[in-house]
Amino acid sequence: MIRYAALCHPGHNRVYFAESLRLSLAELEIASRSLAEPAAGAGIERIGGVEYLTFRRETPLSAREAEAIFRLSFPYALFRVEGDSLEPVERPAYEAFSEDIGGHLRYSGKTNERFTRLLLGLAIHSGAFAGAGRLSILDPLCGKGTTLFEAANLGHDAFGMELEPKLAEEAARFFKRFLESERMRHEADRLRVGAPELKKPISLDRFAYARDKAALKDAPARLTIACGDSAFADRAYKKESVHAIVGDLAYGVAHGNASGGGRSRAPSELLRACLPAWRRVLKPGGAIALSWNLYGAKREAVLGILAAAGFRPLTGGPYDALSHRVDQAIQRDAAVAVRD
Repeated sequence: MIRYAALCHPGHNRVYFAESLRLSLAELEIASRSLAEPAAGAGIERIGGVEYLTFRRETPLSAREAEAIFRLSFPYALFRVEGDSLEPVERPAYEAFSEDIGGHLRYSGKTNERFTRLLLGLAIHSGAFAGAGRLSILDPLCGKGTTLFEAANLGHDAFGMELEPKLAEEAARFFKRFLESERMRHEADRLRVGAPELKKPISLDRFAYARDKAALKDAPARLTIACGDSAFADRAYKKESVHAIVGDLAYGVAHGNASGGGRSRAPSELLRACLPAWRRVLKPGGAIALSWNLYGAKREAVLGILAAAGFRPLTGGPYDALSHRVDQAIQRDAAVAVRD
């Protein structure tokens, strides 16, 4: 058996406190199921006084499999263990940007980018499109865009939905300035979409970008921020157009919806109102990963709402090991489900 050891990202422990390594183990187990050979015997080992996440395989990691692991939330460095020595596995250059876009984005209530990466990994590796190259990712509760920007940095097309005009506008301005600082070729426009059932049109700030002129013309990356009620996400985006959905329901106004004439922040009410539209936008075989505060809704209730909306919740093993304490007021959990 070949033994590997992953050194976790320096910011990882600050996000999940003492539970970070346990969550990393769950993430690794889920993600490795989409590899040619799943990780075996994953655990936490102390090597030279430092804790590593270790696992074993019968065959060496291919370059593509190593990249898939590096794209998860936790790896800062990856080593092949040879006796008493650690042989570094070369870190691939997969990021779309030269700067850490998540590190530039700072605001109160922001979901940490390490946790955002975890949700992205759960959704991508639980669906039918892991390893399929550039995917389309939707965050229907995008706030100021943390999930969109992390997905974009991983090389995916990113699409968001945000109820609050101020947050959507700030996210669009931030991304435009970031593209300029990266000296990316880009095009931007604003589109309005109306429908009889909408109280006001949905506005979409759309970006196409690439490193050079030819790529911008032939195969640009795309990021769109739509401002409107997430219960009408299928008016902003085409049906069956995204490969995965990622959303964090843990924080206040940014995650409200305006259906029924009022604004609801309760996770259960939000999901009942919005999941039908989210399902219509998701491709068959795609997965949805949602996080929320357990003090606002029990896990069984959220899984039941997902099932009632036509999703198949994934349970058992690592999928039941994602609950973790954020602070005294938040016990966060994550649920993953697939659209068959």
